[in-house]
Amino acid sequence: MLNRPLVLKFIASVIFAITSGFYNYFLNKFENGEWIHEFSGKEIFREIRGFLFNENYTNPENMDIDLAMAVGEWQYVNDRVPAELRVLKDTLKRRVKI
Repeated sequence: MLNRPLVLKFIASVIFAITSGFYNYFLNKFENGEWIHEFSGKEIFREIRGFLFNENYTNPENMDIDLAMAVGEWQYVNDRVPAELRVLKDTLKRRVKI
């Protein structure tokens, strides 16, 4: 019969070793700036989108649009629209004379 506490301790140590390795790997990339060239923020949003929305309700493109619109609406309602987007909006409005 297996010693359950010993097995669980072993499993925990393996998980800790694996996650520590990943943590150190990505921390190094963050600290030296490599993450900027390798990391795609949209990948996080794709994972979030799949979690927030029922993945079967429409195609991925529409889910991306829905998520972007929901984020934009939240920013607007909470007065958290990035200054760069406000400048872009004002510039576009001036160009089309609105």
